[in-house]
Amino acid sequence: MSHVNDGITTCQFGNHVLAFDDSGMINASLLVNPLRVAQVKEFFRATGVIDEVADLVKSSGRMLPPQWLDPHYARANRKDLILYLGKINILREEPGSVGGHVPAAPGVPGSGVINLRAGLWVRHELAVRLARWAELGQDDSRESPLANFVEQALADQGNKPIKVCAAISAANVLFDQVSPAMLAKLRAMDQRMIEDGLSAVDRFDILKALVDLPSTAEA
Repeated sequence: MSHVNDGITTCQFGNHVLAFDDSGMINASLLVNPLRVAQVKEFFRATGVIDEVADLVKSSGRMLPPQWLDPHYARANRKDLILYLGKINILREEPGSVGGHVPAAPGVPGSGVINLRAGLWVRHELAVRLARWAELGQDDSRESPLANFVEQALADQGNKPIKVCAAISAANVLFDQVSPAMLAKLRAMDQRMIEDGLSAVDRFDILKALVDLPSTAEA
């Protein structure tokens, strides 16, 4: 039996997979797939990302070398930046085809199992910004359902990976937009849609459209 995915926990919404490992990192390539999988390393050149990285490094008692705080230098030396971030455990790269398959066991025919380990892994503290970047790029004016789901998944797990990841509640993302009574109704609807097999993104779109109807939020 293949052990390639041992120690990995996943939550799935739409075409996106949020995969954690036991070290507290997430598979960035799987999360952004299929939106930006080929450009995932470009995330570290996006506005504000390197500042978050600097805060992470500082929290571990170190300082990011000042040249990497210069956006022009960082953009011009992206390969060296990626190598450096790998050395300080902000990211790591795992070989293999992102979302590809590996044999279930040696000599066993069939499509095998999905390889959840292949791709670029980053610290889970960067996951929400990564999701927003994948979905909206540098546009901070719009809501990102993907980022909302990632944020909720991290909050539900205390920012730590767990062995069992329950279906993400689309209703809970809307808690600050509706009354407690309406939230209870949305959760009940959400549960029925989960049982019907709808993805988290589809459930969010349906519930958000309902909330946006006149007087719904006050119900």
